Amino acid sequence: MIVAAQDMPLKEDHPPSVVPGVWAAVVGRSAPGVDTNEFFVDDATADAVECWAHRQDSFSVKDRHVAVHLLCLPQASVASAFQSLPQDATPGDIAAALWNVKPSWPLQGRLVVQVNSILQGSDNSTSGRVWLPADLSGVGHIDITPWIVRGKNTINLIELEALSDYFFVVHATEPSAKEKEVIHADVLAWSHVSRFTSRSPARSPRNSQTPMTVSAPSPLMA
Repeated sequence: MIVAAQDMPLKEDHPPSVVPGVWAAVVGRSAPGVDTNEFFVDDATADAVECWAHRQDSFSVKDRHVAVHLLCLPQASVASAFQSLPQDATPGDIAAALWNVKPSWPLQGRLVVQVNSILQGSDNSTSGRVWLPADLSGVGHIDITPWIVRGKNTINLIELEALSDYFFVVHATEPSAKEKEVIHADVLAWSHVSRFTSRSPARSPRNSQTPMTVSAPSPLMA
């Protein structure tokens, strides 16, 4: 069967993901509701994201790594940070300025965060995660790297009250050389321990099903 060109689905053309940079940003709603934020991650960047997500299982300082965090910042502090930026600020400058703003999350019961769909694969793995209000208490910048996928990503901010005083950011950057060296040393040390304990595979105690949260400032921007 011959298919006419106009009947063929068009392939979406997306530019490469900017790193360091802001992949999505939105001001909280003035009334309860859901803010849906979508962004696209190209294959090369997705590979780097996956490398960082699995850093406790296997790690090479020679590989490219990209860390992705969800930031929740006071709107007033963000406005002040933007005012201090030069007119020719680069995406990296903007990302660094936002990272250094002290995070502030809404009180419990006001926000639920969903990163991608919670789908279970044949290997019992999931491709998404939900943070309930209790999970957002006293946290800093949330590491969402393990739940970022190649292609289209969706973050739903389920706002149970007006949150217009908050600014939400999907922040991406490459970890510093110093941070990569720390991870490498950590994984290497535990691989040596496993030879004596006969535990396989070797896993660093830093690895956990609970996502890491980072309080600003962080060596990521060093």
